[in-house]
Amino acid sequence: MDVSNNLQLISKTHFKLSMALPPLMNFGSPYLKSLVVNSVITGENNICLAISEPTAGSDVANIKTKAVRQGDYYIVNGSKKWITGGMIGDFFTTAVRTGEEGMVISIKL
Repeated sequence: MDVSNNLQLISKTHFKLSMALPPLMNFGSPYLKSLVVNSVITGENNICLAISEPTAGSDVANIKTKAVRQGDYYIVNGSKKWITGGMIGDFFTTAVRTGEEGMVISIKL
């Protein structure tokens, strides 16, 4: 493996472990953790990050995608754009709204 391939591997691994996987590790159910975490860490599967939306970009306070609980599941409705790692993702960490709209704080300088 040449240096270029090594750098790509390090970059992909760093992204998965630093951005897309921690929300699942911290807040995921035991079932999801058992399904996803080891396979992503070993490189068997990839996980990607889906936050940005066509109308909000990466402003998470203004995301419109909603998740509504129906029994044991959530039904997700909305759009995502510019999904980091989406072309190779086996699993997605997605930002969705489960409550009221967020708060926007502006600071005048």
